[in-house]
Amino acid sequence: MKPIFSKRNVILVLTALLFVAVSACTTTSATKSARIKKVHARVDLGTAYLKSRQHTAALKEFLEAEKITPDDPDIHLYTGIAYFELYINDKAIESFQKAIKYKSDFSEAHNYLGAVYLRTGEYDKAITEFKMTLSDVLYPTPDVCLNNLGWAYYQKGEYRMALAQYRQALQRNTNKYLRFLIYKHMGIAYFALHEYENAVDYFERSLELVPNLQEAHYWLGRSYLKLNDLRKASEALEQAMTLNPDSEYGTRARRYLSVIPDE
Repeated sequence: MKPIFSKRNVILVLTALLFVAVSACTTTSATKSARIKKVHARVDLGTAYLKSRQHTAALKEFLEAEKITPDDPDIHLYTGIAYFELYINDKAIESFQKAIKYKSDFSEAHNYLGAVYLRTGEYDKAITEFKMTLSDVLYPTPDVCLNNLGWAYYQKGEYRMALAQYRQALQRNTNKYLRFLIYKHMGIAYFALHEYENAVDYFERSLELVPNLQEAHYWLGRSYLKLNDLRKASEALEQAMTLNPDSEYGTRARRYLSVIPDE
């Protein structure tokens, strides 16, 4: 009796199966490559929208990219940034947490998550996230993170701790344009501690770098009032009001000017 499968038939069957397997792999590889290109296109367009401050358009692209690769931490980060810029805080928190879920040491996601918590008044959570960011010795902008950490401590009423963070921020400052903000925040912390001469010093340092910084003029005027230097207080508050009369600090400055007696 002849065998059902001859040696030749077996070889032909194995060759056919191998061809099918290779074809399937090739198809899968091509499909994966197409998906990756599609994701990159979405992300590139989304980041371009972010740079041009078209945040809603950016969000749309990132959400589409998420559908294709839902486990990509970078895409969740970008989605969170878009939500953050749109002040959709709960969604921003959710996205940054997803980014951290897929990459636990994702410093940028921790920093942004801290920024959202700072905005929403959850200061202890913000402090935890900023410290997680700073634990990464390679994080490129520690001064920004330290400034935010200081502001979180300030909001909790821990003014000395806030000042300690600001001093570290100055020591690790990589962006000269941030220095004016750190000086202003240091002045506000000293004002809260009733150390008004130190407050004046740092508000003036801030204004040397950014002469039209309305908030610094306002706080400088308040500090001079505490030191009973009415002339300098009037000058600083007048400048704050003139820069933007209808803003929050313009309105506050006008209120204080109204109670300073004429010389």
